[in-house]
Amino acid sequence: RNRSKERRKETKTVAVMMTMPRSSSLQPLLLAVSLALLVISAECHVTVPLVRASDRSKRAAALMSLKMRQMQLTLPKTSVQDKEALIEEVPLAQEVLEEKHLATYYGTIQISNVPFKVLFDTGSCEFWVPSSKCDTDRCRRHARFPMAHHRFRVASEQGMNIVYLSGKVTGDMVYEDVHLGDITVKNQAVGLADVVSIPLLDDVVWDGIMGLAYPNPTLTAQGVTPLFDTILKSHVLTKRKLANQFAYYIDDTKGAVTFGGANCELITHKGDKHCISQFKFIPVTEKTYWTVTINDVKIQYPGQAVKEGYCPPGGCKAIIDTGTYLIYGPEQQVSDMVSSELKSCSHHRAMPTFTFDFFVGKGADPVRLALKPIDYILKFDLDGKEECVVGISPDKDTIWTLGQVFLRSFYTVFDRAEDRVGFARLPRSNFVPLNAHKVKEEKKHHKHHHKHAAEQNSLLEMINGVDPADEIDNF
Repeated sequence: RNRSKERRKETKTVAVMMTMPRSSSLQPLLLAVSLALLVISAECHVTVPLVRASDRSKRAAALMSLKMRQMQLTLPKTSVQDKEALIEEVPLAQEVLEEKHLATYYGTIQISNVPFKVLFDTGSCEFWVPSSKCDTDRCRRHARFPMAHHRFRVASEQGMNIVYLSGKVTGDMVYEDVHLGDITVKNQAVGLADVVSIPLLDDVVWDGIMGLAYPNPTLTAQGVTPLFDTILKSHVLTKRKLANQFAYYIDDTKGAVTFGGANCELITHKGDKHCISQFKFIPVTEKTYWTVTINDVKIQYPGQAVKEGYCPPGGCKAIIDTGTYLIYGPEQQVSDMVSSELKSCSHHRAMPTFTFDFFVGKGADPVRLALKPIDYILKFDLDGKEECVVGISPDKDTIWTLGQVFLRSFYTVFDRAEDRVGFARLPRSNFVPLNAHKVKEEKKHHKHHHKHAAEQNSLLEMINGVDPADEIDNF
């Protein structure tokens, strides 16, 4: 899993929500508690703003490479081996770098009194930054934890040894205080890397990764507790009357990770704190990554009947991964679903709607989340020409990975108190797509009109004031 997972690593965030009642008699009580938590969290939650950093030209080149592969996959092939060759056309190590440029959202935290830009990653549980003992050009481009004259308490005698496909990160594992906004997580195990051999760090703004997934067996065997599990054990959030949850929001340029509460203003009218009914909750079915079960994925092309039955009996596994850019699905399933080529941006109307039926319990109706073409088609400019590509890609893995292309349409709550994930449709995703020939003229008007105002607004004001005409462009 790590080999295919690293190919797509990308970013993360935080929030608060309700619990589904275990019985009808408990329903009123639990709903009241949930609503109370939301009211409190709307006022007291801790938000770490996220900034998107990416190279526009490299992002365009990566998306064009993806488009070319997708075009080839829609051509008739004489054998399964031919299609497999096309998927592996771009070397895996190269794809790691390319996709990291597509969308990397980072937020600033402090370890002791040293600020670091980190990725908040629900696809891993490791937490590491470079140390001053890493004296390579690669490390010197980033913030490094000062090791000289600093007394540490060792968290693991085995140290840190994270192996990626394109290299490794090794170093000391120590206890330090970590500051997230105005909350402090005391005695958190942090990896301080003295060897960083992954080329990716040459090309990104962020310094390290903060994993927010469930503990993995390797760390557990070493006695190392991931950050959010430390938050659970030390009651960092509950002492402030907040829930053990975090929420994740991104748009085309920025985002937010909110610890202990959801920002209801993102999905309701400004000032409305009661947004609990907007969320649909799905149970975590494997406590490794944030793994859920999809009963089935259905597609419907305009004017055609719904096609279903893509998942086997028992359903498909899916990972909700803030650190992955695209949506990935098993090769055969995706190739069968996306059978037509996206010839131009104006061709989006001929593309299908994807509906994901998520398992919520035996005999219960599934949670259905739909993605229309405007949600999963990515627009970019290459050499002055507008291009579009489908943000759903075939993968050698047998599970689905729902990355940022999926998450940009939903405000997402990761609930460790009840081991579930909640989704609420973001109003901003209901924008009307622009035809290719209208983009340049309309963009000029909207960008000149809104640029100055947007720069003067706060983060949340900007989130609520994004111009719909620009939203589909250049994600």
